[in-house]
Amino acid sequence: MHNKNKLVTLVLTFLFIESAYSTSMSSGSVDRSVIPTQSTLSQYNAKQLVANKTRSISAVKKHVPVESTQTVATRKNTAAIKQLSATASKRSTQTTHASAVVRQEPKKMKLARLEPANTGIQVLAADTVSIRNRLRRIARQRNQYRAAEKALILGKRIEYGLLISKLKDYPLYPYLVSKDYSSRLKSLSHTKLKSFLKLHGTTIPGVRLRFSWVRLLARQQRWNKIIAIYRPTTSRQQRCLYNKALYKTNKKRQAFSNMKKVWLTHRRLPAACKFIIARWHASGRLTAPLVWSRVELMLAKKRSRNILTLKQFLPSSKRHWLITWHNIQRRPIKIANKKLLSSKLPIARRILAYGLKRLARSQPQDAALFWRRNVKKNTFNAYQAAQINRQIGMTYAYRGKYESLKWLSKVPEKYASDKLKAWRVRVALAHKKWPKVLFWINKLKSKDYKSFRWTYWRARALEATGKKAQAHKLFQRVAKDRSFEGFLAADRIRVPYSFQSRTLHYTKSQLLLTESKPGILRAREFYFLGSIRAARREWYYTIRKFKELDLRRAAVIAHRWHWHDRAILTLGKSRYRDDLRVRFPLKHKSMVTKRSKDLQIEPAWAMAVIRRESAFQVSARSGVGARGLMQLMPRTARYVARKLKIKMRTAHLKRPALNIRLGVSYLKYQLDRFSGHPVLATAAYNAGPHRVTKWLKQRGPRAADIWVETIPYHETREYTRNIMAYIAIYERRMGLKLNRLKHRLKPISVRAIANTGINF
Repeated sequence: MHNKNKLVTLVLTFLFIESAYSTSMSSGSVDRSVIPTQSTLSQYNAKQLVANKTRSISAVKKHVPVESTQTVATRKNTAAIKQLSATASKRSTQTTHASAVVRQEPKKMKLARLEPANTGIQVLAADTVSIRNRLRRIARQRNQYRAAEKALILGKRIEYGLLISKLKDYPLYPYLVSKDYSSRLKSLSHTKLKSFLKLHGTTIPGVRLRFSWVRLLARQQRWNKIIAIYRPTTSRQQRCLYNKALYKTNKKRQAFSNMKKVWLTHRRLPAACKFIIARWHASGRLTAPLVWSRVELMLAKKRSRNILTLKQFLPSSKRHWLITWHNIQRRPIKIANKKLLSSKLPIARRILAYGLKRLARSQPQDAALFWRRNVKKNTFNAYQAAQINRQIGMTYAYRGKYESLKWLSKVPEKYASDKLKAWRVRVALAHKKWPKVLFWINKLKSKDYKSFRWTYWRARALEATGKKAQAHKLFQRVAKDRSFEGFLAADRIRVPYSFQSRTLHYTKSQLLLTESKPGILRAREFYFLGSIRAARREWYYTIRKFKELDLRRAAVIAHRWHWHDRAILTLGKSRYRDDLRVRFPLKHKSMVTKRSKDLQIEPAWAMAVIRRESAFQVSARSGVGARGLMQLMPRTARYVARKLKIKMRTAHLKRPALNIRLGVSYLKYQLDRFSGHPVLATAAYNAGPHRVTKWLKQRGPRAADIWVETIPYHETREYTRNIMAYIAIYERRMGLKLNRLKHRLKPISVRAIANTGINF
C-alpha cells in the first residue's frame, strides 16, 4: 500500500506540473506557486485517509455496510491511479480549444474521491462549491431565458441575440437554439447545424432539429446529405425518408432490407413511406406473407379499420381472403363459410383460427361446439390448435367456470404462457380444489413458483389439505415481505407486519453530483419554470440510461423537490424498494384526512388510492380520459358534483382540493353500495360497480383473498392487491393505528350487493 501511495504522489505531481506548464506556455511565464511540494501532497493524502475513516464510522452508525479503512484506502488509490493515468493521457492529446479552457481555470483540479461502499463516487469540496455556484448562476439566468424565449417568439432578433449570448452555459440553451434554427432552417448554414448537432445531437431538442432538417433535405431532394446526417431512430417517417434516400442513391438492396421492420407495425404508416413502399412492392420483395403478418398485428391491437387498405399490396387472386378476414372480424359467426372450411390453403387456416378465437371471446359454448363438430383437427398446426383451446379455456376461466381447466389442460406446456399457467391455479382456487392448486403451482416457472405471491397460495393449499406444519413455514417466509400476500401471511400466523422501511441517505455532495448531470439540470429548470410536461419528458429521457446508484439519487432529488410522481417512477426503476418516505409521500395529507373524516372513511385508504392512481401528479390524465389526483372520469365527476351541489368544469379536476373532495365522495358511495366492504368498493372504483356486481353473481360466496386473486381483469386484480397493501403502509406513514388486513377482508357473498338504488 505504501508503494501505491508513492505512485499516487508521483502522478499527482506530474499532473500539477503539466497543468502549470500548459498555463505558463499560454501566458508566457511560469507560475511556480501552483506546483505542489512533497509535504503538500503528503498532507493531502493524510486528509483523504482521515476523511474516509470518518465517513466509514458515520456509515456504520447509520447501519450502512462499509469496507474496512484499509480496503477503502487501497481501492481508492487503485481507482485514483487509473483515473489520473487516463487524465494524463487525455491531456497529452488536448486540442487548442481544450487548452483555452485550461487557460481560463488554470488552478482548478477536479479529482474523484470514493464514497463508502454503498454510495459510489463523491466529489471534492472544490467541485461541490463549483456545482453550487453554477446552480445559483442558473437560478439567476431563468428570467433571461424567459425574456429570450419571448423575444424569439415576437421576432425581436437583436434583443434575442443579446440575451442568448449570456445563456450559453444555461441548461435550456439547446432548446432555445433548436427553436431558433428550426424557424429558419432554409437560410441557415449547414456548418451551424452540424456544430449544434455535434454538441447536442443526442438531446431532445437535438433529435427534433435533426428530424426537421431531414424533412427539409427530403423536400430539396438532397439525398446524399440525408444519408450523411441520419442517425438510427424509432421515427418511422425518418426511417422511410432515409430508405428513400438510399433508393435514390442506388442503394436499393439496403433500402429494401430495412423496410421489413418499418412495415411490421399495427400503426398507420406516415405519408413519407408511400414512395419507398411502392418501390419495395414493385420489386416483389413485399410478399403476401408480410401482408398477412401485418394484418394479424393490426387485428391484435384492434386496428381493424385500416386493414382493407392493405388490399393493394396483394395479388388480385388473394384479395378476397382479406375481405373474408375483415368480415369475420366484424361478425365471427361468419366462420361457418363452406369455402373457408373446405380450403386447405394456409391463409384459410389462419383466418379460421382467428375467427374461432374471436368467437370464443364472446360465445365460448358456440366456439367449442363448432370446434368439435365442423373442424378437422389435422388441418391446423399444433400452435393454432393450442391457441384455440387456450382462448376457449380463458373465456370460461374469466366467467368462473370450472370446465375451463379441461380446455386449459389441453394446451401443451411449450405453448402455455405465464398468464395461462397462472389461470390454471386461479380456476382451482376459485373452486377450492386444493390438490389441483398444488399441482398447477408446481407447473409454474421456477421464478413464479418461488415468488411470495404463489408461495402464499401454496401455503394456503397445504393448510387446507392438513399439512399445517409445512404451511406455517411457508407463511413465515412470506410474512417477511411487504406486500398484500405478506400481510395476509402475517395475519395467518399472528406476527407483526414487516414494513422493511430503510431510508436512503446521501450527503449534499453526493446528490449534487447527480443533480449536476445535464439532463437532470434541464428537467430541473423546466420544473421550476412551471413547464411540467416538458420537465417530465426530459426527466424520463435522461434516466433511461441511468445505472442503479444514479437512479436512487435521482429519486431522492425529485422527492426533495416535492416532485413525487417522478420520485416514485425513478425509484421504481431501481432495485431498491425500501425507502417508504420516497415511495409513499404524505402530500395533501391534511386535506385528505379532513375529507375522509367528514365522510367516515379511512384516510389511509384515500391516500392509497391517490398513490396508486396518479402518484400525486395533479395534472395526470389517463389514456381513457381519467383526470387529476384520484383519476376521476369527467362524467363520474360531474355526477358526484351534482349530488354535492358543486359547480365544476372538466378543467377544474386538476385542482387538488376539488379532485380529492369528489374522489373521496365517490369512494364513500362505492363503500355504501357494497355494504361497507372495502375490497369490493376498491375494485368498483377501478373497474366500475356494474362489473363488480356481475363478478359477484358469477362466482358466489368465497374468501376475500381468493376473490381478489380471481378477479378477471388483470389491471383491477393488481390494483386491488396494491391498494389493500398500501392502506397498511399509509397507516404506518401517517402515524395511525394499524388495522390488520384480515379485518378488511371479510368473506364475500352475493349479499354484499346492497343499496342498488345508487347508480353510477
